[in-house]
Amino acid sequence: MDDVGQAIGGKIMFGLMGAVVLFAAYWMLKDRRERINREKIEGGVPVTARIVQVEKGRISVKRREKHGGTRYGSVRAWTPTYEYEYGGRSYRVKAYNPSKSKTYREGDTASIFIDPNGPRALYDPKYERRRTNDRVLGAFLFGFVGVLLLIGAIFA
Repeated sequence: MDDVGQAIGGKIMFGLMGAVVLFAAYWMLKDRRERINREKIEGGVPVTARIVQVEKGRISVKRREKHGGTRYGSVRAWTPTYEYEYGGRSYRVKAYNPSKSKTYREGDTASIFIDPNGPRALYDPKYERRRTNDRVLGAFLFGFVGVLLLIGAIFA
C-alpha cells in the first residue's frame, strides 16, 4: 500500500474511532437518565405536590486548583419540601439532596411520583434533572476525546 493509501486509511480509522467515542458519550448521558426516570416513574404513582418550603443553605464543594492542590469551599443550595396526599393521608417530605439551582418557589406545584409501598419516598423528574450528575463529567470527557480523534482524522 502506498503512502497516500495509508494516510487515507489512518484518517478513516481516526474518524471512525472518534465517531464511536462521541456516540458512547451521548449514550452514557441519554441511557442513564432515561433508565433512572423509567424505573422511578414505572413503579411510582403520579401525585401533584405543593412546595411548602424552599430551604436555602450551603453545601460543601471540593475544587481543584489550576496549579495543583485542592481547595474546599461552599456554594448556595436549595432544598424543597413537598406536601401531598396519598391514600387518605397527608405527607410532608423534604427532598433528599440539595440542588445548586433554585428549581421551585414556595407555593409552586410539582408533578412527582411516589412509591405506593412507602409513600414518603418520592421522585421529582424536574428537580432531579436540575441536579448535577457525576456521569456528565465522564460523558464530557468521552466527547472531548471523540472530538480530538475527529480533529486528528481531519488534520492528520
